[in-house]
Amino acid sequence: MANGSIIRLIDVVLIILVGFISVSDLRQKSQITLPQKKETPVDDTESEQIAAMIFIQEDGYQVMVEEDSVWFNPDDLEGVKSRLEEYKQNYDKPLVAIDPSDSSPVQFTVNMIDVCSSLELPKSVLVRKED
Repeated sequence: MANGSIIRLIDVVLIILVGFISVSDLRQKSQITLPQKKETPVDDTESEQIAAMIFIQEDGYQVMVEEDSVWFNPDDLEGVKSRLEEYKQNYDKPLVAIDPSDSSPVQFTVNMIDVCSSLELPKSVLVRKED
C-alpha cells in the first residue's frame, strides 16, 4: 500500500514539474552587450593638474601637496579639512589621491573619503594588488 502512494506522489510531482516547464518562457529575451575596451585620449590639460596625496598610516594622516607635507593625528579631521580647503582654493583642477597603508584602519580611509566628499573634491583611492 505504501509503495503505491509513493508512485502516485512521484506522478503528481512530475506532472507539476512538466506544467511549470511548459508555462515558463525559456527563450532569451534580451542580449546584453558588454562594454568594449577602448583607450581614453590623453588630455594635455591634465598635466597641469596637481594631486594632493593623503598617506594614511595607523597613527595618522600625511597630507602632501607638491613638496609641502603636513602630518595630522587621526582625531584632527578639521585640520585635514582646512588643509584641503586651502588646496582647493589655490588650484584650478584639484584632485585628491588617498593612499592607505596595509596596516591602517579602514575607518581612516572612510574618514578621508568623507572629508573629500564634504569639500566636493574629486578623489581616488589607490589600491595595491597582492602578488
